[in-house]
Amino acid sequence: MIEVEALSKSFGKVTALNGLRFCVEEGQLYGIVGASGAGKTTLVQILAGLLRGDSGTVYLDGIDVQKQRKSIRKLVSYMPAAFGVYDNLRVKEYMEFFANAYGFYGKNEKACIQEKLDMVGLLENSWQYVDRLSIEDKKKLCLARCLLPNPKVLLLDEPVLGLDEISKVEFKRILGQLSVEGKTVCLTTKSLTELKEVCTNIGILKDGKMFVSGGLQEVISQLNQANPLVVDCVAGQEFAMAYLKKNPKVETISVHGKKIYIGFSGNEMEEATLLQELQGEGTMISSFSRVDGDLEHLIAGFCNNASE
Repeated sequence: MIEVEALSKSFGKVTALNGLRFCVEEGQLYGIVGASGAGKTTLVQILAGLLRGDSGTVYLDGIDVQKQRKSIRKLVSYMPAAFGVYDNLRVKEYMEFFANAYGFYGKNEKACIQEKLDMVGLLENSWQYVDRLSIEDKKKLCLARCLLPNPKVLLLDEPVLGLDEISKVEFKRILGQLSVEGKTVCLTTKSLTELKEVCTNIGILKDGKMFVSGGLQEVISQLNQANPLVVDCVAGQEFAMAYLKKNPKVETISVHGKKIYIGFSGNEMEEATLLQELQGEGTMISSFSRVDGDLEHLIAGFCNNASE
């Protein structure tokens, strides 16, 4: 559904995107995670056809966004992190304005507006003035507006930024419903903890590059490989230490009582081999595992240690 290849974009001397590559399959709820300045907003604006990349290709549902920007208008909707609303309009009038812009009139217009307002929980507020809505309800209204043309792809920039905890739960419910309906949702966030329950896939963006991209559990597994192995060695610790010092995949070793903490750069297969060889060195091991880290700390640690 979304294919990005070697995408670069600069603003003067500032490089926002640098040879970016990733893809999003149809129906996925894809979270782009990154700190401020990582290139998230620039990326979604290019995906929406609002900006042009300097080089590289971007395809949405097989359409070249860089060359056929008009062709994606009914395919994709974009919700910016900060957006303007018409404060002198009621919610219903605001939706009617955009429904007419999308070509809905009469019974079709009324049915479409009611459906979208009901989906986001604003149907009972349809006669309220927009400027009297809370920040949370204004975001819901903007999302309802984005849903009017029934797009295949939704691009949401920081959709839960500024929301309270209750509103975040409601927003996540709506996103989950959209994903169940088969829409492809691509959203940006600084904190994946807020959205990990609904994201099927994530990508970690740093300095305009996607360093890790894939299924949520797959990415967590990759990030966890940066955490140390902990070996509970009940006997033969001296033999274990002698072996570990000779293993080229072992980067650091620290001992705390019977536990040995190992900075190990190998994959899962190499971990299994390490365990087998340690046991063959005359040691008795009661437990052997990676230290699990909090997802937010895993991402922060990965970004801090990723090569430029």
